[in-house]
Amino acid sequence: MRDSRGVNSPVADLLARADAASVLPKLGGMARPNGVVIVSERFWAFATTSGELHEGAMPLRRSRASRIPLVRGLLQLAASMAPLVRGRGVARLRERLFLLAALLLPFAFVALPGRLELAAGILTTAAIILWLFRGRTLRLHGAEHRAIAAVEAGSLAATWAREAGVSKLELHVFPWNEPAIALYEQFGFEREGLRKAHYRRGDEYVDAILMALRL
Repeated sequence: MRDSRGVNSPVADLLARADAASVLPKLGGMARPNGVVIVSERFWAFATTSGELHEGAMPLRRSRASRIPLVRGLLQLAASMAPLVRGRGVARLRERLFLLAALLLPFAFVALPGRLELAAGILTTAAIILWLFRGRTLRLHGAEHRAIAAVEAGSLAATWAREAGVSKLELHVFPWNEPAIALYEQFGFEREGLRKAHYRRGDEYVDAILMALRL
């Protein structure tokens, strides 16, 4: 398949095959401060604003107890947390500890007096909301829904071909990540510049290569 420039595009071919598929998995997603997570029943993928891609498998539910509705619901809730708790780039250790505390604290509130229990519940809920929508999460919110809607409508290839009004894609990649750079170049991305000390990693600032693909 050719893209909007009349060039054979492996990305366009892949999206066209997805549009032609008769059965597609159920998808869900969420925005993060530094990217977007898309999840199916079997796999998850996290695309960062710096151009990195992290992938993983969702835990399988093979227990007989999963046939019980309540147990099945709890297992599904636990499985939905897999991208966050597995430490594959989606969430840092501090975030995972915060999430674990937020899930366990409500059980401790039962021992508190009525008024304190209500106040503790409100404070915990407010802290979780602030944690979910921190940083650039609000700006990225909606990107996962638009991607899923394109899948469900079978319009991934059309979206790639500028029907969504996108004329250029940009990404950042670390200079030492040569495999990723080679992969992006295979998809037609070109280097447009180098951003000095653009990202902070630990106690130092590192450069980032700016790459772009005109649609």
